[in-house]
Amino acid sequence: MINTLNKSVVPKLYRFGLIHRTREPPKNTVWKPKSKRKSIEHESLQFSTFLRKIAKEREAIVTTGRMKRRHQRQQEKVKEREIQKQDRLEWEQYLREIGE
Repeated sequence: MINTLNKSVVPKLYRFGLIHRTREPPKNTVWKPKSKRKSIEHESLQFSTFLRKIAKEREAIVTTGRMKRRHQRQQEKVKEREIQKQDRLEWEQYLREIGE
């Protein structure tokens, strides 16, 4: 169970950013490349930092989309008012021509 934890689970948690791992060299011995080093795991804020960045980016995308839609609706309303105004002017002109 501990072997599985150390060899499978901990490295995945480390890659995912949930824990921070440091290795401590053995004490009172000469260090060699094959020496066993003690692994020390600490909680990490890297995962939450990435989530915060993703959330900020998504919020910016949504806000931009909403602003574009609002601007597009306003332009459509302005065009509709211009069309209604033009229709009214044409109608008034038609009524003046009939009245004369």
